[in-house]
Amino acid sequence: MVHRPDTLEHAPLGRDSAYPEQYDAGLLYPIPRAANRAPLGIEEGALPFVGEDEWHAFEVSWLNGRGKPIVAVARFRLPASSPHLIESKSWKLYLNSLNQTRFASQNEVEETLVRDLSSAAGASVSVELLGVDDSELAPRRLPGECLDDLDIEVSDYTPSATHLTASDEIVEETLHSHLLKSNCPVTGQPDWGSVLIRYKGPKLDREGLLRYLIGYRQHQDFHEHGLAAASEARRAAGIGPLRAPWRPRYQPLASHPRADTPQPAAPCPAVTLTFNGEEVIMDALTLLHERSSMGKLAEPAPSADQLSAIYQAALRAPDHKELRPWRFIEFTGEGRERLGELFAEAEFQEDPHASDETLNAARKKPLRAPMIIAVIAKVTPDLPKVPKIEQVISAGCAAHGILLAAHALGLGAMWRSGKYAFDPVVRKGLGLDEDDEVVAFIYLGSLAGRHKPVATHNSADFVERWD
Repeated sequence: MVHRPDTLEHAPLGRDSAYPEQYDAGLLYPIPRAANRAPLGIEEGALPFVGEDEWHAFEVSWLNGRGKPIVAVARFRLPASSPHLIESKSWKLYLNSLNQTRFASQNEVEETLVRDLSSAAGASVSVELLGVDDSELAPRRLPGECLDDLDIEVSDYTPSATHLTASDEIVEETLHSHLLKSNCPVTGQPDWGSVLIRYKGPKLDREGLLRYLIGYRQHQDFHEHGLAAASEARRAAGIGPLRAPWRPRYQPLASHPRADTPQPAAPCPAVTLTFNGEEVIMDALTLLHERSSMGKLAEPAPSADQLSAIYQAALRAPDHKELRPWRFIEFTGEGRERLGELFAEAEFQEDPHASDETLNAARKKPLRAPMIIAVIAKVTPDLPKVPKIEQVISAGCAAHGILLAAHALGLGAMWRSGKYAFDPVVRKGLGLDEDDEVVAFIYLGSLAGRHKPVATHNSADFVERWD
């Protein structure tokens, strides 16, 4: 008989369950992470690792407003810092409760999933709904080097921290393995997964790391708990924290760890931001090479401490003659609605016959994120040595600093401009002087999706050299 942990006493896992006919968020069964972390000496709020649990669901369906079935593939991300994980069978039952439920739009489905899953996990859960033929679902190689080709002999199939050793060499590397397997602590059935590990510090012995991962092969536990134990074992050995996202049940996906937990100082150049009395350190080139825009944003907005760090980054923009040609306007709460009214008025002044649909769409644009920062170039005219274009570029650099700092803090950001940045109604409503310019409307918030890989360009295509 399989042991049933106390945290799963009332869970549907391992029991006969009737599939629901109607939407029911109460089907979700949260499991406290602390129950398994406490025996390892891991305190909530002071995790020795960063990462996330990433899941795919291939059986997501609902009815549109006219009763027609819609099908999709869902991708979910739960931060490792969430106080709860969600038991998988309850999750599947919950998703099945959508099958005969009508929704006005796919956005409504996504918002429902984000709300219910975030409530169960106790932290913001990101949700993406993909078409079943979406190229994002094509199998692809995980980043970094694969450990699975190492020719090692294995005789022990229980996890042992003695396998985790490291040299004195300091490295930053990404590794992955597809050999992670453990057995469900309730049903005893096998759970398969791939693990992606990114770390900085003393170089891990790779054969030992692979033996450690294989050691879970006959172990009864959830993958999430096993990886928490792995990180704690590594810290206990004096090696430092892991950044270890994982992927369950052979799903073809890659993970991107958040950078919102303090990391050990790296020997390479790093970006250091401070908030809540803690330092966030991110390799400078990694930040510059990997920053990308995020269009899907959710509550909460950046905290006061995060905003302080973001503005400090913006104020490091190049500034000829120290003119400080920057002004920032924050929009949150009802302030976003006021900005939306400006956008709608701009549409009306451009076309007095604009439809209600067009005007309402303009009003809703600022509601796509919990916060917007308008970056204004506050131009001092008639300066021959610092022409207007230099001051505008300086404000653009400040906007870029906001994007970089937000990414380093694990936040999402999107630089938007468009016709509203140049519209006289909007300019007047924002209090701009004649020579001022709206450089950007930067939308900020928590991640509600994933950063899509950005194509790497060949620098030779853009560089001309005079030797």
